[in-house]
Amino acid sequence: MRPAEPCSVSVAATHQVLTQILLYLMRKVQLDHLEEVAGGKYSVEDFKVLEELNHNNIAAMEEIVGYTRNNKKLPTKTEKTLRDKGRYWALHVLETPMSWMCSATYVLVTFYCGYPIVFGLAQLVLRLQNDAQMKVVEEPSVFLRKDDKFIAIPGNWKYLITFLDAAIYIFMPQWTVLMLRGLTGRRFLHRMVGRGIVVGDVPWVAQCVEAYLSKLFACAYSATSIAVYSGNPSDHLVHRMTHRVVRGGLVACGRPDGRLMALTSAEASVCLSVSQASSILSIGSTCESLTIGHNPTPLGLAAHNIFLPGFRKQFLCENILERTGKRVSSGMSPGALLGAYTNMRRMHSHAGARRTISSKGSSVIVGGSIDVSVHSLNGELLRSGHQTCRFNTNIDESMHSLFSVNESTNGTDEPEEEEDERTKHLKILNDHDAPLKRQKSKMDRKKLLVSTHENRLGMGEAYYGEHLEEELKNTALARLCDEQNLAMRLYESRIASLQRCVAFFVLFHAMAKRVADFWPSVSLGYLKYDIDRTHSIMRIATTASPVSGAEVRDRTVELAKIKRLKNSKSKMLGFIRMRRDALAMQAAEDETLRKAEEERRALLSLLSPEQRQLIEAMGGLDSSGSNLNAMLIATLAQNHTAQNSAHNDDLQINGVV
Repeated sequence: MRPAEPCSVSVAATHQVLTQILLYLMRKVQLDHLEEVAGGKYSVEDFKVLEELNHNNIAAMEEIVGYTRNNKKLPTKTEKTLRDKGRYWALHVLETPMSWMCSATYVLVTFYCGYPIVFGLAQLVLRLQNDAQMKVVEEPSVFLRKDDKFIAIPGNWKYLITFLDAAIYIFMPQWTVLMLRGLTGRRFLHRMVGRGIVVGDVPWVAQCVEAYLSKLFACAYSATSIAVYSGNPSDHLVHRMTHRVVRGGLVACGRPDGRLMALTSAEASVCLSVSQASSILSIGSTCESLTIGHNPTPLGLAAHNIFLPGFRKQFLCENILERTGKRVSSGMSPGALLGAYTNMRRMHSHAGARRTISSKGSSVIVGGSIDVSVHSLNGELLRSGHQTCRFNTNIDESMHSLFSVNESTNGTDEPEEEEDERTKHLKILNDHDAPLKRQKSKMDRKKLLVSTHENRLGMGEAYYGEHLEEELKNTALARLCDEQNLAMRLYESRIASLQRCVAFFVLFHAMAKRVADFWPSVSLGYLKYDIDRTHSIMRIATTASPVSGAEVRDRTVELAKIKRLKNSKSKMLGFIRMRRDALAMQAAEDETLRKAEEERRALLSLLSPEQRQLIEAMGGLDSSGSNLNAMLIATLAQNHTAQNSAHNDDLQINGVV
């Protein structure tokens, strides 16, 4: 693959790396049983679908870029279509210099020959007449050399012919542009000014393509420069860009694959935005719009529709519509898809046992395991104000009924069961958001995540959701389709959007390449420029620094100052901690001495004055021997107290006797 410039490769590579990271995390969370901790809502089926789609995306990219994964040229229909549309749009940009060339050629030829076109035709007509009746004049005109002769134009025809030639010179740019448009098969009523291109898609695609296209024309000459805008057609494109729609404006929008139930509304919004922009008329002309998408249904008001091959299996919702005879693979309009899927949801919301449908006084009992996959999707079951509907009540064992019932009816109305019927309907609506009760355990399903040769990719299904449908035969199909909503959205965000982005790259590269190759071809190689460079004389691969060198220097000085302050702070905090520790140790020692002094005083208070004098004569109670001396003193004090108490008791007894 030979890219236009490295920005396209880096964008696609970054997106693919993020997809690989997502696949790893999905698999890791499932295998390590971290669903509750990580809050992951992905299922094993979602992982396997995305993994297979990611693998098949390589073949889709080869189809879009026209090169194999081994960098070998592979001409494809999609790549040719994209490049042809890009070269066609390049003619819009090149019409100004081509008009200059045509005008210059006309002026040089007419002045050199001396015959403006109208004057030359008049001379030719006159010369075809009888020469004898015409008068030859020797006086030359402003267009003729002195030795040339011309036939005098009779009467007032001379002034009319001169006026027409002057008008041709005055409006030469306009009629040369119209002539070029006629030769190339382009619209005549477009504005004869510089072109503006609006890119519409999901935000990341629109913004990347806008930057890519503007860089391709960064070095273009003023005559072939363009204005590039971007927007989200599902959000603000209409409000920001439709008032700028003029004749000849170029609009390129990407369409999500609306064949998937989760993306039908998104494609309908995009088609509505493009149709609204293409409906703004001025002098019978409007903008020229182009759409790129996977749903092979052309948009009526769009001038160009490019369809990308999906290289994927059908999802369950698509397969259901295929069973009913609708050719989804060949393309369906977003409106028809919305109607089909809406009817499917209606059938699911009214699933129940017996159901009585009345229309114009007649009633039909619908019950049992009825195969309504053909009729219900066409809206016949819920249609009101028509004749009584007749249904085929044959049981089809090969597929589900949209009604999850297995009861039979006796063909009579039972009004007494109406309240029970409502209760069942409410229960079904409440159970719609509840997890499905799978027959296979979670551990059995997680065995598919083990990387073996047999289950390396996919699950061996003819369409995504086949095993789910076989496992839950008594579950409504609309409920099973909702289980794949996350997988559909992952397909759009990780696979389909990348394919549209690369398709835009191929288209606009062909457009810019033709514009850039035009100038060397008309100037003998002198007026040439590279589409992979800008006026900053930098390769586009080099990301421009968001700040100047002076700001970097100032920032470096500031960071050094901050580092010094942090070091000073840490040292000051260290000294403060050391001081606090020293003060704490001193306080602890003082507390110990205080307690020892209090203990010494308490012991001395127990002694008599004579004992205190004896203690002082023995050296007193110092801090080192306070415990031993205290024990001796306490023993002497207790003995002395006991002796005094016994002596007092003896005195009292003798006195009584």
